[in-house]
Amino acid sequence: MRTLFILLPILASLYGAAAPSVGEIDTVETLMNFRVVRGNVWKDSQTDQPLHRLNHKNELVQAACDADITFTTAATSFNAGTIMGSYLASIDTCNSSSAANLPQATVRSAVLSALVADQKWNAFLTLAKNYRVSLGRIARDCFGRELFEVAVSAGAVAAAERKPTADVRDIVDISTLIAAIEPAIREAGMPAAAVSVPVFTAAELSNYESLLAFRAGRSVMSIEPRTGQQLYRFINDVLVPAAKDGDVLPNLSNLVALMASSYTTPPVATCVGAVNPSLATIFADTNLNRLYQLVEDSRRAQGRMSVDAIGRPLCLETRVQIVNMFDITDTASLLKAVFGFFPEGVRPTIPAGI
Repeated sequence: MRTLFILLPILASLYGAAAPSVGEIDTVETLMNFRVVRGNVWKDSQTDQPLHRLNHKNELVQAACDADITFTTAATSFNAGTIMGSYLASIDTCNSSSAANLPQATVRSAVLSALVADQKWNAFLTLAKNYRVSLGRIARDCFGRELFEVAVSAGAVAAAERKPTADVRDIVDISTLIAAIEPAIREAGMPAAAVSVPVFTAAELSNYESLLAFRAGRSVMSIEPRTGQQLYRFINDVLVPAAKDGDVLPNLSNLVALMASSYTTPPVATCVGAVNPSLATIFADTNLNRLYQLVEDSRRAQGRMSVDAIGRPLCLETRVQIVNMFDITDTASLLKAVFGFFPEGVRPTIPAGI
């Protein structure tokens, strides 16, 4: 084996023009086998299990780290033999297999381990992986062959239970995870379909206004989710403080029931200026707040603005209409809102109890 290693730098001179030559392939395969023995392999960021690939003999083997291996092009030269040569020199000089520049076993970073241990961020990582696979963004070795996640049963690899690995090497922490899914959210900014507002009878409108007046008298008001600011409606171009009406059905069919229940269970006054504690927790977290802002920006681009039950804009006192974010009340609903920008088939299940 040592003789073979000594010959490896010589193989580096067997350059290929476009495709790797037989000599280059053999050199790289030997180099990667050596790294696998050392535990220097690509691992799945979630399971921390080694990834696999098909070698030049079409055998399923562990995928060694190979990002530094290059082939002869106009800009680069074949370097696998040189890399192996440096390993041999290190062993000869140090007479130790633990020399610093020999390949070291792959260890998942503490940051990634913490990310995976958090249910919500692990769900986002699953989303990013599924979405990239759906786009054909598959991790590949230096030969361009796909890397696989495989099922291991009783210590044996079941080749029939392999699936392509998403190319997520750029995801190293929460910030880069958000950056990975951000483009899909921003690209979803297509104008929303126009909503057809029903024509209401005079009696329905009268009941609706009576409900709003009752709630306003009880200080049950509509507030902007992020700041807790009082919201307003335009009535004959006059700004009027908006009473809460998020429970009113779009066709106003439940007005009588709501009015009746108000007599038995009077609504609780809204504290203007206060923010839902669950939302306050989101806004205080840099990463969650970034996701909330992405959803808000995309919905604004889609034209998904807030209106009352009969289609009147909900505005700040400055007459600026706000984005409809009332469905986001906690971390779970934020995840649901983000997942909504992705195809249904790639969305993971929202973890319970987050």
